[in-house]
Amino acid sequence: MTAYKPLWSLQLVRDRSVAYDSRVPVTDPTAAATIVRSIIGIAAVEHMLCLYLDQRHRLLGVLPIGQGSVDRCLVDIATIARGALLAGATAIILAHNHPSGDPMPSPEDKTLTGRVKKALEIIGIQVLDHVIVGDNAHASMRETTNWETLN
Repeated sequence: MTAYKPLWSLQLVRDRSVAYDSRVPVTDPTAAATIVRSIIGIAAVEHMLCLYLDQRHRLLGVLPIGQGSVDRCLVDIATIARGALLAGATAIILAHNHPSGDPMPSPEDKTLTGRVKKALEIIGIQVLDHVIVGDNAHASMRETTNWETLN
């Protein structure tokens, strides 16, 4: 009998640099914005993060999924899905910053969010929100857009 060896393996590694009580559910955009600010801080370019949550919306992990320029950030939906599957997430919150300081969603933000919602729905992962942080403010796409029609 031939013994097979794996060609690769995947691992989750606990990063203790993000100080957040994972027993507390992320239930609102303010909580998500607080987590995002603790990671991104004040950045001169856009940074996109994905917050991975369990069935009770407790934080499982945060993955940086893109870094861009002052007004855009390329994001790979497969990277978002891969992270969700590895973490065992049942829900996610997308989040990014607007270096301009204005947290209102752009048309590109809405398009991306719709595409991510549609893709993750196929594998049973819910997109709860897309939170954008700006200067001393944040915006929730769930609260500021027609969330159900984003796709």
